[in-house]
Amino acid sequence: MFVYSRYNSFIMKNYAYLLLLLFCLTLSSCNQENKEYILGEWELLTKPDSDLTYRWSFAEDKVYIMATDGNSNEVLTGEIDTCASGSYLLKNGVLTLGLPERPCRGSVYNGDWDIQALNENVMALRRETNSGTQWYEFQKGFIKSEDEE
Repeated sequence: MFVYSRYNSFIMKNYAYLLLLLFCLTLSSCNQENKEYILGEWELLTKPDSDLTYRWSFAEDKVYIMATDGNSNEVLTGEIDTCASGSYLLKNGVLTLGLPERPCRGSVYNGDWDIQALNENVMALRRETNSGTQWYEFQKGFIKSEDEE
C-alpha cells in the first residue's frame, strides 16, 4: 500500500506539471496570435467626436494615435495628424498604452485597456476611468469618407 501511495503522488505531481505547461503554452500562443492581429492600421468606429476621423496604428513595438487635425493648436485642414505615440504592451487580454498624458482631440488614451474582442478585422477595447467606462470599437484598415472617394 505504501508503494501504491507514492506512485499515485508521483503521477499526480507530474499531471499537475503537465497541466501547468499546457496552460502556459495556450496563454503564450494566444498572446502571440493577439500580437499578430493587432499589428497594422485601425479606424475607430465609436468616435468621441463624430465629425473627426481617428486611427490607431500598431507597429512591432510602437503605437501611433492619429486624428483629423490632431494637433489642436493648428488651423483645421481635414488631414490626419499623429497626436500621440509611444510604446504598448499586450499581455493576458490587456493592452497597455504608454502614451503622454495630453489629449488627442479631447481624449487621453494612455493606460490599461481590457481587450473585449480582437481578430483580423475587429478590435473592441474597454477601460474604466473616473468619468466612467470608455468603449472603443475599431475596424482594421480605413473607411473611405465621401470626401476621399
